[in-house]
Amino acid sequence: MLIQPANLATERIHIEDDTDVDHSWYILQITKRGPDDTDLPDRSVWFNRFDFRVVRQRIFDEKGLIVSDTKYDKWEGFNGILFPMRIEAAFKKEGFGFVINTSDLKMNIELADDKFTFPQPEGFKVQEIK
Repeated sequence: MLIQPANLATERIHIEDDTDVDHSWYILQITKRGPDDTDLPDRSVWFNRFDFRVVRQRIFDEKGLIVSDTKYDKWEGFNGILFPMRIEAAFKKEGFGFVINTSDLKMNIELADDKFTFPQPEGFKVQEIK
């Protein structure tokens, strides 16, 4: 689901301009350098050409088949940080997917130390595992 930046030491980037009647995208095709210096598909990241927001990411296996296909939509700003309020992920090989709809989000808020203190529940014994 997360978008990993390209590692230019081991990967190559190819840009594609894909436009149809309803959409306009820039697609970054990110490939791994194979042992014989050929390009092996790794992932593609799709950007809306009008606002440059990420709208999709596909991750491929070594044969070029889609492993996962994730779509990002309804971007909103929180404390100056844009976040997709809808994330739809499909994992092709495993045959499942999910949708995350976010209704509210708080970014980079201060948390007091007591938020990280978890009192021992009554009737439970703490056992240290070595």
